Amino acid sequence: MKALKIFAAVSALALATSPVLAHDVEKAPSKKAAQKFDAKQLEQAAEMLSDPKTVAGISKMVEGFAGAMMQMPIGQMAATIEQAQPGTIKKDIPANATVAQLMGEDGKDLPQEFGTKSREMMGMMGGMLKAFSLMAPQLEKLGKDLAVALPKK
Repeated sequence: MKALKIFAAVSALALATSPVLAHDVEKAPSKKAAQKFDAKQLEQAAEMLSDPKTVAGISKMVEGFAGAMMQMPIGQMAATIEQAQPGTIKKDIPANATVAQLMGEDGKDLPQEFGTKSREMMGMMGGMLKAFSLMAPQLEKLGKDLAVALPKK
């Protein structure tokens, strides 16, 4: 569990400082666009998450990301945190220590485990999207019926 906390903290920091996040964000969709619902899009997303090639590619990417994160030097970051908030870092971490070194045996199989879990998660999400796409027409009708039945303010 401790190893997973270290890995999660480092992953979050890496993502937060990612150049991807520095790009301009497109304008939010209009209210009209946000209200438009298309069950076909849910079906397409469910199919994509069930496609073996897509699942394999994404899980490989997750494994690669996790493997790269394991090799990330963490010692300097720990020293900086300790300098900013004395007493935060409880153990002496060498300046060139990596996440993998800190995690030790606990993190040995973590990249592969993340890949396996991502495949499982995509399977579950695909199933949920498929079920939701089948329920969508009834849910949409329910929403319209409620809009008519509920008192207006």
